[in-house]
Amino acid sequence: MEAGKLKQIVEQLQKVGHVFIGTVDRGGQPHLATAGRVQILGDDRVAVTEWFCPQTLTNAHQNRRVALVI
Repeated sequence: MEAGKLKQIVEQLQKVGHVFIGTVDRGGQPHLATAGRVQILGDDRVAVTEWFCPQTLTNAHQNRRVALVI
């Protein structure tokens, strides 16, 4: 993703104060969790913190593609 666009998205997420994280497991079962904080780590990386859902982590290890939704 373009660095400038990613920065705009993260700034909007920070204003809202929470973000939804969408993942799927190996079988395609969707999972949705909420988190409280998003920050930019580099040009194409973000960190999502303040969520406590082990299923999100399990899914992220199986499928590295996640969706962040305002």
